[in-house]
Amino acid sequence: MYGKRLRTIGDDHVTRVTEAESMEQDIRVLLGQIHGFYKKALNRLPVKGIRSLAPRLLKAGLCIGFLDPISNIILNTISYCPSPLPTHEEGVLARKTILSKIITDTDDPRVFELPLDAHTAHSMTVARRSLEGLVSFLIYYYRYLAEAEALRYLRLAGADLLLAVWLIDQDRNKPSVSVSDLLDRKPPFDISSPTTKIALRCAAASARHPEPAILVSASLLLASSLGNVSEYLHQHPRLSIRMVRCLRQWLSLQHCRDMPPMDIWRPMYLATLRLAVGKRKEKKEEKTSGYTVFEAVASRQDP
Repeated sequence: MYGKRLRTIGDDHVTRVTEAESMEQDIRVLLGQIHGFYKKALNRLPVKGIRSLAPRLLKAGLCIGFLDPISNIILNTISYCPSPLPTHEEGVLARKTILSKIITDTDDPRVFELPLDAHTAHSMTVARRSLEGLVSFLIYYYRYLAEAEALRYLRLAGADLLLAVWLIDQDRNKPSVSVSDLLDRKPPFDISSPTTKIALRCAAASARHPEPAILVSASLLLASSLGNVSEYLHQHPRLSIRMVRCLRQWLSLQHCRDMPPMDIWRPMYLATLRLAVGKRKEKKEEKTSGYTVFEAVASRQDP
């Protein structure tokens, strides 16, 4: 991970595409995907019933984490519970108003700066700050990955962080691991490693999360209990006030535990399932369009 870059598979492909389509175009596409995630997250959160949720989402509801992007937004929003909570006036926001604070104005040339400078970052939407954090995670974890390459992998992965990690590992020709190896070996990307924690904290800080430690703690906690959380969220497409409060209480009472090998593999396994869903959609779409598999994955917005 920290050694010299050894990429061979797809190396020329990444270079060609990056030269043909500018970083600006990659950022435009990624922001479109991320905007879609926020629209779906808003549909699932009871922002009218819990009026502090909207301002919490706008400050801390980043799509960074080890679940699918929409779940990351929801859980990062719920886990950030400042004291005191936002006032009544701040919380009364219509959905249209909330979206206007999320959708990034791509007519602003500063949007395409990478990295954003400190002053610019604070004035950016949560969607643009999320993108900043996603890129930061990849270049901090893979120290020899260029920002343009990070954007390309994220675009291929549909702005899904773990899918981007999986693509990078595949592109670098990591040795495959048999099913029996899962019992006693760690995956190439270890969610519980110190390097992962540092990269996650750097991502949260670069995305201007008000309390990066909260995002790191919540992400690692959720990864260690991924099965229960994912199942709960998928069983409840729309969260009630009670459900949000239960999730918040659960997050505040749980503690990160050591992850056995099978649990360390689980987040990446679920990410590859999301890729499989994207491929199935692509097969249906390619009957009427000329999309490639990767273009279909990049264009999808469903987790």
